[in-house]
Amino acid sequence: MRTSEMRKFILKVLLFFVVIAMVDRGFGLAMSNVLKGTQKGDWGRNNFIFNEVKSDVIILGSSRAIHHYDPQIISDSLSMSCYNCGEDGMGIFLMRVRYQAIRERFKPKIVIYEVLPEYDLLGDIDNSRYLKFLRPYCDKSIMRSVIDDVSATEGIKLYSEMYRYNSVFVDIIAQSVSKSTSTAKEYSYSPLWTQMNNNPGKETGLERSTTFDSVKIAYLEDIILQCERDGTLLFFTASPKYASFSDEEFKPLKDLCLVYHVPFINHYCDSNYCGNLTYFADASHLNIKGAESFTSMLASEVKGILNSHQK
Repeated sequence: MRTSEMRKFILKVLLFFVVIAMVDRGFGLAMSNVLKGTQKGDWGRNNFIFNEVKSDVIILGSSRAIHHYDPQIISDSLSMSCYNCGEDGMGIFLMRVRYQAIRERFKPKIVIYEVLPEYDLLGDIDNSRYLKFLRPYCDKSIMRSVIDDVSATEGIKLYSEMYRYNSVFVDIIAQSVSKSTSTAKEYSYSPLWTQMNNNPGKETGLERSTTFDSVKIAYLEDIILQCERDGTLLFFTASPKYASFSDEEFKPLKDLCLVYHVPFINHYCDSNYCGNLTYFADASHLNIKGAESFTSMLASEVKGILNSHQK
């Protein structure tokens, strides 16, 4: 190949990459603007939590948080404002960042963290799954350590704006134009209305996994330390699970609670709920009847501990 032809070829290659970079950057800027204006659905709620929530009581956790904890009951019992930041299929990786974002602008009085071993303690799960609601915010300083802890290559991938929104941009766009009358501020509790009609059998403690995730445990400890520094009262909790009769999976959490003197309100194997079909929508989740009963009981327990602290 002659020198002139080589130069043309190199210029074409460079132009190709410049165009790709411009398209990537343009897509990212457009999606960032769409996301900022989204007020409905999961992404509107994610925006609201990251940028606006200022409640006295913050609830963190997985789907068992958003479906099991009625903020109004807690608010009425404690005479404090309450917002539920739980998210389906998510755990400590998302919750730690959400809490950090909240405490940067407002220090809650109480944090209630519903712990689910699969998402908050156990290993053998690809932790990159927890970045779904975090990738679009990867430029925030609170995101850097999470990215590095999840994957050595994740930080490199996130240089691409398209990658940040891969698989979620359709949802963001749809929710940005949603006609729903429910706003993110109101989306703080999602009760389940169905009732189980069959017995799924019993669980046997650690049969799903025999390993704990050191990063997850370190993140839980970090939340403990953040609350301690801020003067925020932290409660770890475990709501009932239909067929559970062992709570061995919570051992690392129990150890942390002993070291730092953090209350762990544990109803994971509560016989008043476990095995009672009328309280459950499925094997993992309370229905609205079970959720309201549990939230009332929990609020009373939290109130009792608060009163003992004030004496």
